[in-house]
Amino acid sequence: MILIDNTQIILSSIFSQYKGPDEVNEEMIRHITLNTYRYYRNRFFQDYGELVICQDAGNYWRKEIFPYYKHNRKKAQAKDEFYWKQI
Repeated sequence: MILIDNTQIILSSIFSQYKGPDEVNEEMIRHITLNTYRYYRNRFFQDYGELVICQDAGNYWRKEIFPYYKHNRKKAQAKDEFYWKQI
């Protein structure tokens, strides 16, 4: 089975098209995301089987094991060029 990190695929689709907070083309992001799923399925299906899309719900189990997981993420996001609330 092919496990896909849905959040990462969507974020990479957004970043490839991001030109500013008012210029996000949702149709293009959807197109890129779906084409990425199709690419991975076509490329790896014969060797690994069906594609499974995995999605975190925001309550990360990793924090129970490693309390500093994503500890500095909000600080880093505040300094970069992306409008994270919109993303």
